[in-house]
Amino acid sequence: MADPAGELAPGIRRVVRATGQAGGVDLPLDRGVDHAQVGGTTGLETSFAAVHTELVLPGVLPLSLVVERMTSGAALLDLPTPRIEVGVPANLTLVDLAADWEVGENGYESRSANCCFGGRTLTGRVGLTVAAGAVAFRTRSLEVVS
Repeated sequence: MADPAGELAPGIRRVVRATGQAGGVDLPLDRGVDHAQVGGTTGLETSFAAVHTELVLPGVLPLSLVVERMTSGAALLDLPTPRIEVGVPANLTLVDLAADWEVGENGYESRSANCCFGGRTLTGRVGLTVAAGAVAFRTRSLEVVS
């Protein structure tokens, strides 16, 4: 059987194998992705929305599993898992699950403009990420009021 991740950059192949093949998920690798742009693509701005659009909304993966996997990185490095707790600096992400947006329409927060999802409409958008009590990311359209 041909490797469905064979045309992707090595780092992306590892992610696809770890999240797709090992989990028995048939990922839609050829659906509008410009494989020439995959190497060096900006991904933090689009990772949740792409997974939500392509895997959660069609029913391939439950949202709870995606949230669990996308938030368990600290445990992989034997670091404490962030949690929301009184008296502890906040670690959280606010997501608008219904937001439809065109990738790259208003530029990118990243310094890179290379994105394999550029021009695609995705559903679900991270509006704010707070890490160790400080705003680490927010979309330009989200106003933070103290």
